[in-house]
Amino acid sequence: MDKKEILDDMAAKTAEIAKAKAAEIVSSITADELRPLVESQIKLITDPLRDEIDSTTSPWVKIRNSIYIKLINSTVDTIISSIKSGLSDTSN
Repeated sequence: MDKKEILDDMAAKTAEIAKAKAAEIVSSITADELRPLVESQIKLITDPLRDEIDSTTSPWVKIRNSIYIKLINSTVDTIISSIKSGLSDTSN
């Protein structure tokens, strides 16, 4: 076995160990841990809509943005479920 083969073998074993540890950590993430992250990201989307509601006189913009905000906020649980499903798929 030469130096390159030894290094390749070590790299493969290290990657295998890292993948197993990452899968263990990812599978332990709970919905309660994801919720604040998802909600903070949704806030980045809804804040400009809210700002536009506050700054416009157009009733249509107010109605449209209010509907968007309600729809976006109602998807939190779906987004969390989707993330958890994706995480569990990658940990297999």
